[in-house]
Amino acid sequence: MLCVPGFIPSLQPCHKLRKTPEEVIQIASEMVAYARSLGCEDVEFNPEDAGRSDTEFLYRILTEVIKAGATTLNIPDTVGYTLPSEFGSLIAKIKANTPGAENVIISTHCQNDLGLATANTLAGAYNGGRQLEVTINGIGERAGNASLQEVVMAIRCRGNELLGGLYTGINSKHISVASRMVSTIGTSPSLEYCNARS
Repeated sequence: MLCVPGFIPSLQPCHKLRKTPEEVIQIASEMVAYARSLGCEDVEFNPEDAGRSDTEFLYRILTEVIKAGATTLNIPDTVGYTLPSEFGSLIAKIKANTPGAENVIISTHCQNDLGLATANTLAGAYNGGRQLEVTINGIGERAGNASLQEVVMAIRCRGNELLGGLYTGINSKHISVASRMVSTIGTSPSLEYCNARS
């Protein structure tokens, strides 16, 4: 997989890039097409700060990168600002308003600045996100990202009941071991609440 970053002009002002919105769309499309021309079969487009962006522009740029060959649309809450209802609604609206979205994977990438990364990730999954970007122990810049442990266990415990049968395929028995291993090589403490027999 190759991830192609993109900027949304409503928050990353056009003067910062010195480009018009149309030029930003053209550049993003060209980057995706170039990645595909190199033989990359899975090209992920990542519009920075999608959670706070102008949705009409977001639909336009996502439509064009799909046409150019993007296979995954990563929708980030880059600064952990959105609430679960907002993030879930954003995923649902992208699926409804982006031609071609039904043929690609919608991915979520939620930061934890307001302590909502796991809740936002689950809201994204509930509304059609099928690639959930998480980290062991929630490690990530600033306040971290959605925690693998929390997302996996929430889906395991409630996925069938509340998430339309969603499952991960992850063997949860190994989560505690992985958490402790990561904590020994990094600065993040392990999450001892993870039950090794889960």
